[in-house]
Amino acid sequence: MNRVTTTILPDTGCGIDNLETKIARDEIDIESQWKSNDENIVGLQYPLGEDTLRVETIFGLESEVGVDRIRVAIDLIPSEEDFTIKSPMMLTLERRTSLISSGGTIAEGGGLDGRTVYMLLGERLRGSSTFVDGPSMSYDNPAPHNYDHDNDIRHVDLPANISIAYGWLKDEKSWILQVSYITHGTRRVMSRQFTIANDGELDFEMRSWVEELT
Repeated sequence: MNRVTTTILPDTGCGIDNLETKIARDEIDIESQWKSNDENIVGLQYPLGEDTLRVETIFGLESEVGVDRIRVAIDLIPSEEDFTIKSPMMLTLERRTSLISSGGTIAEGGGLDGRTVYMLLGERLRGSSTFVDGPSMSYDNPAPHNYDHDNDIRHVDLPANISIAYGWLKDEKSWILQVSYITHGTRRVMSRQFTIANDGELDFEMRSWVEELT
């Protein structure tokens, strides 16, 4: 899968009639994906360079117009001694504006002006403050699903109702990363468990579920 990201730079006055942009391209092996139709969750993982693994978790959101989703991207540096989470974690609120991708050509020929960008944003993004500035929806953090309290697990609550749980299991060979999206009374979870094999290779398994919060 090829992902082309067009970043629109801010401008004022006559500049909004032909906005300046930057283009970035990513190639992703979609054989690495996990998709759960029931829970509306997608997981991707792919290497960035020689020592970094990017894991993405995508949650579908309720939307009256178009298809909205929130994407959580976390970069990991795995090793036999420890797993390091690189800063920053990235939260991206996305909206589908067309069934056909422009392939990154949307800004060619001066095609992006203030009015076009305003329409592309849609009602959710136009009508709200920056979503990462909003309060987090907190809840009592239990031990991660099916794991004992004896494990060294840490929890981080992020904006936009995203929660992260990560750490080593007590066997000291498996490291977990759980990304959750929390709405009123419901928690959707994508869980990854990484294991260092005897030959030093990194194995992992993924699963997802929905649970009711009390």
